[in-house]
Amino acid sequence: MATNQPPQQKPMPNQVLLTCPLLSANSEYNKMCVQDRCAWFMKATKTCAVAVIAHESVMNIKKLQAPPQKPQTPQG
Repeated sequence: MATNQPPQQKPMPNQVLLTCPLLSANSEYNKMCVQDRCAWFMKATKTCAVAVIAHESVMNIKKLQAPPQKPQTPQG
């Protein structure tokens, strides 16, 4: 039984496997990160800048949606 899935890429030793959010957009399958061949890949941390920006945005939204904290009164 044949499937329409693309062949899996074999990881190289010490290679970080990431899914590319840009290449995977509007695609039926997740696309692998091309790492050094991408302007959004940060070599020093081996992470995707797009993913980091998205994560930071989610954290900021969660912080804004959190209920306000009551001011602490000094103990004394």
